[in-house]
This record gives sequence, structure tokens and C-alpha cells, in this order.
Amino acid sequence: MSSLGNLFGLPYVVMRKPAPIDTTTLNYNWQIWETNAFSIYPKETDEVGEQSAQEAVAAVLRYLSRVGLLRYHCHSGYLSTVVQENEMANVLTPAGGIFRRFVEPGQEVEYGQKMGVILDPFTAEVEAEITCPTSGVVFFALKKTLTTEHEVAFKAIRRLHGGCL
Repeated sequence: MSSLGNLFGLPYVVMRKPAPIDTTTLNYNWQIWETNAFSIYPKETDEVGEQSAQEAVAAVLRYLSRVGLLRYHCHSGYLSTVVQENEMANVLTPAGGIFRRFVEPGQEVEYGQKMGVILDPFTAEVEAEITCPTSGVVFFALKKTLTTEHEVAFKAIRRLHGGCL
């Protein structure tokens, strides 16, 4: 399935085991009947960004072209890196408040690097710092300004062997 995922030409293909909530989705049920099904997530998920939408549409058109369902000349895209979900570190918010991030998706980070802070909404004082638990690449970064405690603020793809991902 990951080899088909590479045909979208996106930077990453994430492989994950279904969670119990997934059993209610169309994607999951198609896969039970041996149909290849994919979910595409652009960089922006909280709101529709024009650039992210264009990248998602281009990825779908690229896939359809590569499997022979569509005649379409497109940019070749990326050589996708296949990542298992367990190779990602979830970085949670240590407190609720105003969230400021210092790193962006796709940016390389080092162990202990400050990724963001939580500000007290009444005093604007730094209530908590969010540091990276691993060296690697930021895969996801929360965009919304207000956050609750223990919310996933970042997902970082762990650098497995001290070298490139």
C-alpha cells in the first residue's frame, strides 16, 4: 500500500494501524474489502488555505495520472518518505492558554529545542515552554491560538539513526 501512496508525490506517506474510531469510516470499510483507500492531509487542516488546497488537488491529479485513469501533465512531486506512525513523537501542551509556536511543519528540530510556549491569557507571562523530545522533522504543528492542556501541539518524525530521515 505504501508504494501506491508514493504515487501522490507528497513529501510523506504515513502508515498507521486503524484505531477503534476508524471502523466507522468509509476509508476503513473499503480497506476491509481489499480496496486501496487513502486520506490526504495538506499542511493546513484547521482552515482551508489556497496553497494547501492546490497541493492536495495536484497530488490527487498526479496519482490519477500515474495509475492511468487520467491524462494530465503535472509536476513530478516529491520522492515520498514512508513513515510509520510509531516513528512520530507527539508533543503535548503542558498547560492551557495562548499558544505561540516557533517551528513550522517541515522544519528540522533537535532534542530539547524550544518549539513553542504557552502564555497565561490574563498576564501574558510565559506559563510553560514546549521542548522537542527528539531530533527529527516537524510533521504537524498546531495553528490555533488558544489551546487546552494535553493537546497535541506538534508531531515530530524521529530521526532514527542520527542521519537523514
